Amino acid sequence: AAIAAPAAAKKDPRPPSPGHRAHIEQSLRAQGFVRWSGIRMDDDGPEVDSAWDRQGRRFELKLHPRTLKVMRTERED
Repeated sequence: AAIAAPAAAKKDPRPPSPGHRAHIEQSLRAQGFVRWSGIRMDDDGPEVDSAWDRQGRRFELKLHPRTLKVMRTERED
């Protein structure tokens, strides 16, 4: 009988370090976002709350952990 290893516990979301936050904000601006309400880190990479684009649309974003490119968006209305 195989014994399943326990799943790795996910860490609670946390703020990025100041240097990492600066890189994330630079990437967000380069991708067309002009402001956001918060950035947090989880095990899967950065998440951005209420990111506004140049057209005034608001999104929740999930960024790639290394490239910081937007991987997933969810429109907020």
